[in-house]
Amino acid sequence: MDWETIHRDTAPVVPPRPTDYEEARAVFTWARARGELAGLPGGGLNIAHEEVDKHAVPERADKAALRCIARDDTVRTTQARAGDQRRAA
Repeated sequence: MDWETIHRDTAPVVPPRPTDYEEARAVFTWARARGELAGLPGGGLNIAHEEVDKHAVPERADKAALRCIARDDTVRTTQARAGDQRRAA
């Protein structure tokens, strides 16, 4: 199936991270990286919690977490709903 290429005509709203790879590499430490993770409430680490649950705080709960564009419609899933779906699995 052939798809038309989507060309971006504006700069990204959020700059790429890291903007300076060599600097990021020079100052990187695993301890600092671990400090950026929320962790589970009782301790431990779970990637689903890091990527879904910690974003479902009240001030973000109604924001889009996932956006799937189907052939017939756009389906929007909020941060809170994504957390609910992950916990139900």
